Amino acid sequence: MHETAFRRAFREVSAREEVRARRLGTDAIIDLVIETTQPPDFGVEYETAVVMVGRLRRERYDYREETRPRRLFWLDMLRRVDRLMAPPYNLRLCAAVQKVLAYQRPSKWYMSKAAAHRLIRADSVLK
Repeated sequence: MHETAFRRAFREVSAREEVRARRLGTDAIIDLVIETTQPPDFGVEYETAVVMVGRLRRERYDYREETRPRRLFWLDMLRRVDRLMAPPYNLRLCAAVQKVLAYQRPSKWYMSKAAAHRLIRADSVLK
């Protein structure tokens, strides 16, 4: 589950010598985790991905100003699927989504700081 992977990434980044030497706070470490590490996979069901990417392909809004993490997550997947649907690959939507889910990882963690704080807080409560 991504919650576990995020917590592990947070602990690993927190333990880095340069992070400890700078005595970074939780917010700064969360920023580092989100920007410098990747989740193990996209973590969504195939059917959900096909529906969402298909919808985004039909809508084609201008997303240049988008900042919402969940929307950015789907845009990351859309770009990857679009690449596989274009020459030289020319895959159909379902096959392209399947390949992205099976062989690629998101470029970064797509979550808000509030969600990251909840995960970290839950991790410290569990210990």
